[in-house]
Amino acid sequence: MADDKKEKKPIFNPIEWLNNSPVGGWFGGRPWILLIIAVPILAILIFLIVRGINTAARPRKAATLTDGVLKVGIVVGEDRFAYHGNNGLILGIEPTLATRLADTEGLAISLIEIGNQAEGLNMINTGQIDMAMGRYVSGSEILSGFAVSGEYGQSGLYMVSALHDYSTSLELLTGYSVGVMDNVQSTAQTLSNYNFVSARSYNSLPSLGDDIRDLKVSLGIVNERDAITLVNSYPKELQAQAITNSTMEHYVAVFASRQTAQAGLMNAEISLWLDDQTRGE
Repeated sequence: MADDKKEKKPIFNPIEWLNNSPVGGWFGGRPWILLIIAVPILAILIFLIVRGINTAARPRKAATLTDGVLKVGIVVGEDRFAYHGNNGLILGIEPTLATRLADTEGLAISLIEIGNQAEGLNMINTGQIDMAMGRYVSGSEILSGFAVSGEYGQSGLYMVSALHDYSTSLELLTGYSVGVMDNVQSTAQTLSNYNFVSARSYNSLPSLGDDIRDLKVSLGIVNERDAITLVNSYPKELQAQAITNSTMEHYVAVFASRQTAQAGLMNAEISLWLDDQTRGE
């Protein structure tokens, strides 16, 4: 029966294998010293690999102008996008989105009120803020050279006129004088019958309001925020109406050109926020 017994395979002996290997003569005939050296090196390599994996999986804070703080400049227009609450805090769609971005990146947030869009862009260029919001219009020439997010809101243009003038289009205003704010020029030019009115450009909202009030122009074409400002500034003299079938403005957040990754993160937050609005949250 001995012939039926299976021959046992020899147990692998790493020291014997090293002695019989080409390195058997190393270290004075003691190649097993290699094992002593290799074990701690292998342990260090494993440690470095595991740490690298953990570091990659850990959320990273964005590189911001101030460590750990996302500085956001916001034009406060006292509308749904940005307004002052009863406690003086800046509330609305824009600060909500900015706060969500900061939370995602593990940053504190600093909301800085800015006077106008041009000031916000200048503050990005001079390193005073990381991001600007204030109904900046996607595709606007002033945003050339900046990184921008996707759209988080939109609105059509408005007509501001003297009280009791309820015009909502240019269709019946051929030959009329119309004031147009510079920040809506490109959008206004898409309005039906625009080429048949006498358009006058304005870069000062108070000047446009004065000229509408004094009948130097028949009416003004402005964005929603400026319409609200003019009506509040001339409560007994001016009124505003949304323009029928107006081309829409699409609003985006603005970053320095190098911050395309952060703009991408903002896109994700905007998408999640829009989903929340759809569900009524």
